Amino acid sequence: MSHIRFWVLAACGYLAIAVTHANELSISGLEIHRPEVETRDLTNYNIILGDLSLELKYMGGASYNDNTNRAPDRDGIDAEETINFTNGLGSLIDWPITPYLRLHVDVAVEWRETVSGENVEGIYLSGNEFLGHNGAHFELAMPLDDRNLVTVSDEIGRLADIHDLSAQETEEEIVYWENIAALQYEYELSQLMKYGLRGEFRNYWTDSDAYHFIDRDEWTVTTKLRMQVNQALAIEPFMSYSEEIFDHMHDVTTSGKDNRRGNNDSREFQLGVAGDYRVAQAAELQYSIGYQWLDFANDAFPRKANDDHTEGVFGRLALDQEVTRNFQHRIEGKVWRESSLAPDVNHAEIYGAYYSFEYEFAADWAFETRLGWEHRNESDRGENWGQLFTEVFALHYVLSPKTTLSLWYSRADKESDLFMREYAQNIVGMQVIHRF
Repeated sequence: MSHIRFWVLAACGYLAIAVTHANELSISGLEIHRPEVETRDLTNYNIILGDLSLELKYMGGASYNDNTNRAPDRDGIDAEETINFTNGLGSLIDWPITPYLRLHVDVAVEWRETVSGENVEGIYLSGNEFLGHNGAHFELAMPLDDRNLVTVSDEIGRLADIHDLSAQETEEEIVYWENIAALQYEYELSQLMKYGLRGEFRNYWTDSDAYHFIDRDEWTVTTKLRMQVNQALAIEPFMSYSEEIFDHMHDVTTSGKDNRRGNNDSREFQLGVAGDYRVAQAAELQYSIGYQWLDFANDAFPRKANDDHTEGVFGRLALDQEVTRNFQHRIEGKVWRESSLAPDVNHAEIYGAYYSFEYEFAADWAFETRLGWEHRNESDRGENWGQLFTEVFALHYVLSPKTTLSLWYSRADKESDLFMREYAQNIVGMQVIHRF
């Protein structure tokens, strides 16, 4: 990996969070891996103490957002402008304690200061996704023998994110906590076939009493069988089941009126097949397709959304290609269904198409672009149709072997049949990453 390539990857991970302003923790689910037989890559670490590898980074930056609350361009509705400064520290630890016990820790802590606009100052376990995770991540891998592996992990973050909670009001920025605890088991049936089973518990809770109605727990069990058909093709039949349980109802005041807000419990079942196909030496196709069922309890309160079931095909197709040593790009399309946090809406069906590329056009210089389109259909009193277009442009420059500077701009344009969901938003920012 080239010197500039390393820094671009470091900066891009952070920008994926910063420019979209969507900080939810995300574990991609059950991924078959064998860390005890992987070759250790020490290039990302700046301190080596025997078998213990440690990296320490500083991240500082500033951003301006001309429409934090995603207000529509209508008379009498004000868009909130904000200027934020951030300073953060992150550490990455990898420690093979014994041949049968390995510890991996990522921790990212940032201080956010608001100098203009809505105050979201505070300490967050978020923002430094260049470390590989969005908060604090702990993972303990325990190989039982050459074929059996048990992994225990936990990921926690204190996050600030925009939530769409009402079709009659602008969107609201909420500070909340999220924790994901997981237990995963893998069994190597043969060199070409591996089985995995993962149990996951996700817990969300907010800092404000006014938003406790979105506090929730989610349980998920996933099982997968990975089969390497040949050197180029792998297929992974899988199925998963999850339940989402809300802290249902809270008395709150909105627009000067007493109101009750709540969300419905739900359960989801997925059955499908995923995998990857090596199209060429520098191009890989990733795919998944299956069927998805979601059911909702509809017991939050009488005025709650009542479309209590959705089902259908979900799928994803993505192509990663390294066109040249200095130019890589990715194209992706997907369709899926998900539950909603808006009390007036139970679920949504979403279609998305995305394109991104990274281009190292000169020594120590790189340019990055990300384009996206999403079409959204919601149930009940939600959007019958909504389209979101996003563009991100970033310029990265390596100031020194230990320091990189990034300047970026993003724009989002939302069209909807609900006028309060239409908005345009521009964000500009800069960040500095320094490895000690």
